[in-house]
Amino acid sequence: LDQPVPAKDIAGKTVTFGAWIKSNDTDTGNLEIVGVYHGTTSTVSPPDEHGWRFHTMTAPIPADMKGDVVFRLRAFIQYSPE
Repeated sequence: LDQPVPAKDIAGKTVTFGAWIKSNDTDTGNLEIVGVYHGTTSTVSPPDEHGWRFHTMTAPIPADMKGDVVFRLRAFIQYSPE
């Protein structure tokens, strides 16, 4: 699930992206700020009584970033051929 935001609106700022995620595998769901990889920090809360976890990612958006900054909620499933 992607949400693009015009970079001109947030360039040079530090942003925090958060979402509640629930899955049968605790390592499946995560967040990404596409194209921003330096200075990011992430947190994940312990699950609540229904299995929901609150995930956050905080990152400085480069002042010279152009186009869109894409905030992504994704399911990441590791592949193993075995």
